[in-house]
Amino acid sequence: MIIGSDTNPSNEIYYIGAVLLGVVKSSSDKYLDILDVYQELNKKRKISMNLFVLALDWLFMIGTISVINGNIENVFKKS
Repeated sequence: MIIGSDTNPSNEIYYIGAVLLGVVKSSSDKYLDILDVYQELNKKRKISMNLFVLALDWLFMIGTISVINGNIENVFKKS
């Protein structure tokens, strides 16, 4: 379940995904190293690598991010 009623909303995948999208959107680079994004996200909110990967998977499955050659493609960056 993506949205649970028992936990703090800031621990949910949809919330972490939103913060992660904010990190990607704020970057001026077209391709972002996954570990660099993880480090930036941890400056905003401390999360485990497991939660980070779950959020990446969720964003990929719903089509909001692309991963090319191990890098996150910044679809918000104007070419």
